[in-house]
Amino acid sequence: MTILQTERLTLRPWAPDDAEILLEMRANPEIAKWLGSPEPWTDLETATNAIAMWQHAVNADGPLGTWAIVPNVPNKGDSAPVGSVSLGQIRLGDEIEIGWYLHPGAVGRGWAAEAAATTIRHGLASGIARIWALMWRDNEASAKVARRIGMRELGVLVDPWYGSEQDAYSRMFVARPDMFE
Repeated sequence: MTILQTERLTLRPWAPDDAEILLEMRANPEIAKWLGSPEPWTDLETATNAIAMWQHAVNADGPLGTWAIVPNVPNKGDSAPVGSVSLGQIRLGDEIEIGWYLHPGAVGRGWAAEAAATTIRHGLASGIARIWALMWRDNEASAKVARRIGMRELGVLVDPWYGSEQDAYSRMFVARPDMFE
């Protein structure tokens, strides 16, 4: 999988050694509640299995994947991941979606926006026609990131991919190549 680089961040594949920090993030109810499966993770095996799945889920040269968001620390080598960003196929469809989350201690530094914008540019440059950001309608933090990076807000709409009988709606954003030139 491609490693993506910005001045402040390295977006690299999750590694088995990252399982504990991934579990710490995904066990946090304040992070888990915004994800597709909003149940906090409870054991290291779940994190280890997720990392293994992410490592094998995509073609090594393809634009899709799940990256650890790692701050660049001069003269210190690789630091610990502070979050995650992914490009993947939407469940029940052929469209591509982006998702992101940060460790609560990493919020407020612009890292989510920087990682998301970099990942979108990577996907669009690889030939993806559009990238969706689908989120719970009250996820204001993610909506703020999507707006900040220039995704087009479509509003709270019936979600044809993740909508359910209990909650048919999601807040939707889209990115197209002409928006990220």
